[in-house]
Amino acid sequence: MKKIFCKHPALYLYILGFIVAAAAILFLRTPLSTANLDVDELFYFTIAKRLAAGDFFVDIYRPMGFSTSLAIIYLIAGKNLWITQILLTMLATTRVPLTYFLAKKIVRKDSVATISALITAMWPISLFYSASLYSETITVPLFLLMLTTLPRKREGNWLLPGALLGILILFHPMYTLFIPFAFLIIWMEQGSFKIAVKPIALCFLGCAFIILPWSVIASKKASSFVMISVNQVDALAGSLNPVLIQRGYQHQNLKSGKSVWVGPGKWTHEHGYLEKEEENLPQIEKNALVQKRLLEWVQNNPKDALYLQTAKLAYLWGIYPLFVGGYKHFIFGNIPILLLLALSLMACYRFRNEILTLSRLWMPLFFICLVSQISWGSWRYRQSVDICLIILSTLYLFSSKPTIREKA
Repeated sequence: MKKIFCKHPALYLYILGFIVAAAAILFLRTPLSTANLDVDELFYFTIAKRLAAGDFFVDIYRPMGFSTSLAIIYLIAGKNLWITQILLTMLATTRVPLTYFLAKKIVRKDSVATISALITAMWPISLFYSASLYSETITVPLFLLMLTTLPRKREGNWLLPGALLGILILFHPMYTLFIPFAFLIIWMEQGSFKIAVKPIALCFLGCAFIILPWSVIASKKASSFVMISVNQVDALAGSLNPVLIQRGYQHQNLKSGKSVWVGPGKWTHEHGYLEKEEENLPQIEKNALVQKRLLEWVQNNPKDALYLQTAKLAYLWGIYPLFVGGYKHFIFGNIPILLLLALSLMACYRFRNEILTLSRLWMPLFFICLVSQISWGSWRYRQSVDICLIILSTLYLFSSKPTIREKA
């Protein structure tokens, strides 16, 4: 059995990961119906059903990469919601073998790669969202694939990771913010900016080639330039507004039956920057009004704005609040990420002489911090970064030395 596993470790890790994820579906998703979907899930699923029915349209509020993919999966599933969820979970589970491949490429130790993949398969946050219709079922594996395909040497296929980054952006616009971090990773791993210029340029071309057609279509639809989507202002306004401070921490019961907390550090669509009659204005006009009033509020209330920005960062890393979400939230959310963050920081210190070699594992941490400041500190957004930190933590616990840096 050991010989068989050694020959095909990724396959067996995937099978194990899917068994665990399937159990999560039964535990978290029974009964499964549109009435039990969260707001974002229902948003994606509604668009997917329209596309599956032949109602083709362009939504400039969010890029349509995931909605289109979900529509295709829905059609393959015979328009059955249960089968659609299973197929999405199968795709989400590819994060397990991809963790193995990423760890092995960077660390070159089978033990570290295998243990990292096993932890990923059991990671509570990943299990929760792999049993969902969220875009992270596909974007997390895509992010890991993009990191894995980044060449370690100057000569390599730099267009491919760039194209994968472009696809990621069309699935979720937050990955636009990863572009400069990808370039920094290339620069650090190549060891010289002069050497890194060509790989960075090729990576950028691969990314631009993917997103340019969508940008043209969206701009034509909006009658003004749109790079990816027009919801950037809403993303910030929902987490940076006086309403969150006024209401404080509250619990809400969703239509799905789940109970969630809202307050400083989270996001609300009731940001208070628009009057009721202004809600029906075109999206571009609403964005301009929200942006103007948001900036005015920040300028007039800098301490409150700083408090909310700090709360988002604290929530992102499970630092605060610790007990508002209940004991399950604390045990399966706060404790694991705080432990992971501590081990990762110790790994960076222990392997400080190899810190540039490990940049694709720790650089995403700064990317997700930036995302939290522009949007909010959702643990859903943090999943791909968690896996990078899992590899770093495993390296700290089970290895005394990472890979030797290759010359470009």
